[in-house]
Amino acid sequence: MVTTRRLATDYGISKSSAHRILTEDLKLYAYNMTIEPKLTEEHKNKRKRFVYRIGNNIRKEDTMRALFSDEKMFDLDGIYNSQNQRIWVASR
Repeated sequence: MVTTRRLATDYGISKSSAHRILTEDLKLYAYNMTIEPKLTEEHKNKRKRFVYRIGNNIRKEDTMRALFSDEKMFDLDGIYNSQNQRIWVASR
């Protein structure tokens, strides 16, 4: 993947010039990449086993005392910063 910073360094121009060339001259648009966690069949099977185990061992009354918060994105590949991942495309 090529970044505007890398293009600017390789061609000896400023980052703003590289960005202007991509957007105005080449008419490209920047999109953020959407990253989804890698779920293997093993992960899916472990989730199913967990649900079955919990479902068989917990009474409805017990779940009424539990607080489930929002989802958390876990990444198997380390820290992910979505601001650093852009795809330049010709059309929206």
